[in-house]
Amino acid sequence: MPFTIRQVDKARNELDAPPDIVIVDGGINDVNVYNIVLPFKSRHMLLARTQSTASALECLLGYVRACFPNARIVVTGYYRIVTAASDVGRLLRHTRDLLEIAPDYALRKFNLTAFLPQIRFAASIVEHGPSAHELLVGGNPIDDLFVGEAKKRLIELSEVFEGTMNEVIRSVVAKVGAVAAIPDIPDMNAAFTDDPFLWGLTDDLGPEDEVADARRQLVAQRKPSVFEQFAWERASLGHPNVKGAEAYARAILKALAQ
Repeated sequence: MPFTIRQVDKARNELDAPPDIVIVDGGINDVNVYNIVLPFKSRHMLLARTQSTASALECLLGYVRACFPNARIVVTGYYRIVTAASDVGRLLRHTRDLLEIAPDYALRKFNLTAFLPQIRFAASIVEHGPSAHELLVGGNPIDDLFVGEAKKRLIELSEVFEGTMNEVIRSVVAKVGAVAAIPDIPDMNAAFTDDPFLWGLTDDLGPEDEVADARRQLVAQRKPSVFEQFAWERASLGHPNVKGAEAYARAILKALAQ
């Protein structure tokens, strides 16, 4: 949340008049999104890490309150990124391609070296379509074992993060006199569904959002590594799209009306 504090300082120093409303979003970067959207990560670690954000969030909101004592503070909540309605094939392929170019330190940091063969295999199953066994006898035990288990873990991790983070937010806002705005994003509108409220990936694993070209130019100016370029160009992945932004707007208006 240090970056959020910088934004608060910038607003305090540059605004001509104190704001009436301050909207705060934070938490997922402190947990690290890779711990949510990479299969085979530990749900227990994710739970503990998400719960640990409570003290930082309380400190941040206290600082916002001190900077803008008369403003109403709204803290936005989170949603399940992957659900049973999600087709996670593109996400698994994206994960494989990202890890293939990741430097050793990144693989070690996220404890992924041991799981890379499983991710490669699951992504290959998705990429190459149904097997002869599936076509002949119906069902694919290999697909069920690797792709099915990966999706099951992604659903579990998404549920752990969404539920725990929103509990943390509700608890903390009650202490500092703020309000929580939890968006209503149904399971059928999660990432990689037929009608997503979140940005996903195109068939060739490119970003879907409307500012992708502009962001690609900015990324190029930073002269990133291959790994950084791949990740940064797809930074919209999992963030609310236009429909998702409308869901957030409704949640914020509802919170302000309380």
